[in-house]
Amino acid sequence: MPSKITPNGLTKINIKSKVNFHTVNISGESTIQASIEDVWAILINPQKISNCMPGLSSWEIIESEKRFQLFIIWGEDDAPRLKVPITLEWKEITEPTFMLLSGDILVGTAVTETTGELNLTATTPTTTTIQFTAVVDPPNQMIDQMARTLAPTIANTFFKRLQQLVQSK
Repeated sequence: MPSKITPNGLTKINIKSKVNFHTVNISGESTIQASIEDVWAILINPQKISNCMPGLSSWEIIESEKRFQLFIIWGEDDAPRLKVPITLEWKEITEPTFMLLSGDILVGTAVTETTGELNLTATTPTTTTIQFTAVVDPPNQMIDQMARTLAPTIANTFFKRLQQLVQSK
């Protein structure tokens, strides 16, 4: 039976920034009309989940089922675009409910360290809630502002695409 997507996608997102310490805390929740197993199968498949990442231009496996190199294109259609490399590592996985990630985002010569968690809960046999948190540690105020500004758009797009992908299964 095909899955259905919820109309709102991401149901909530919170962003907190400690300007003095340049730490951006992002959290949110998304409900997907699909079994936890179907959602998990996409989250741990780099080929499939790469379709959900906004701005992704290319990616490669550094270490099988553990480390990946992503290249994201950031920028507006009418402005210069920036190719941003991201090294992403799956640090801990508990199938099918938990994933701990870490990443290094290189913007110019500045490295921004990130960590994130995905917690999946089967709220019904055909509904999965994903709670996520991310901590972004930008090296300067400009990247701090970019993280706070871009996080809602990136998260909303990612979860909407994830829903569509699960639905098309």
